[in-house]
Amino acid sequence: MPESGGDTVLHHALLMDYDLGTLVIDPEDEEQYRMGPIKRGLGKESANSLNIKTEIVHLLAQKAGADPHLQNQHKISAMDIAKGCNQGR
Repeated sequence: MPESGGDTVLHHALLMDYDLGTLVIDPEDEEQYRMGPIKRGLGKESANSLNIKTEIVHLLAQKAGADPHLQNQHKISAMDIAKGCNQGR
């Protein structure tokens, strides 16, 4: 498995609130980049935003070959964030 790096496009796609057009956390803030704050932010998302996110993630992971298990510098994978989408509600 490759070494951890920065956020991937898949990380950003999962952290995005598509109704607001912003990320649910500030990825530059080390305190926010933990699963607790991520789940809280995702829990505020609308069904419409989640539907858009599902389509985008499907395209990235299934069609473009994005690896959902690749971890970022915080040791959080896109798969971890995706699981948080369901747990944040």
